[in-house]
Amino acid sequence: MKYINQCDYEHIPYRTNVLRQDFTPEQKMKSVAKSGCGPCSICMMVELLTDTSLSVEDCVKIAEESVANHSVGTDMKILGPVIAKKFNLEYKQSNNLEDAIEHLKLGGKIVVHVGVPVGAEIGLFTK
Repeated sequence: MKYINQCDYEHIPYRTNVLRQDFTPEQKMKSVAKSGCGPCSICMMVELLTDTSLSVEDCVKIAEESVANHSVGTDMKILGPVIAKKFNLEYKQSNNLEDAIEHLKLGGKIVVHVGVPVGAEIGLFTK
């Protein structure tokens, strides 16, 4: 599986906050480096679970077409099922650690959503 670091994709535009009426087009235009951890994770997962690769550019296009980019970054509740259907994968979301561990034991894969608690330091895996 190819490792994709979103910080390497400053050159790829990624519009976010698209439903915000109070944001100008300039405020909505970000980059994959700033707001694209979801598409990057999805691309790695597709390659890991299928015999296909999905480019970051194509994944951003799918995210924008499905309006998964309506917030600060990518809404995986929207993009996850769209990608799962497109690549014939199963998709489930859970906040339960035991579910995640059981899924891994059965050979499944997970993408962990790491948020940033208020006041916490932002790091490479917490943007």
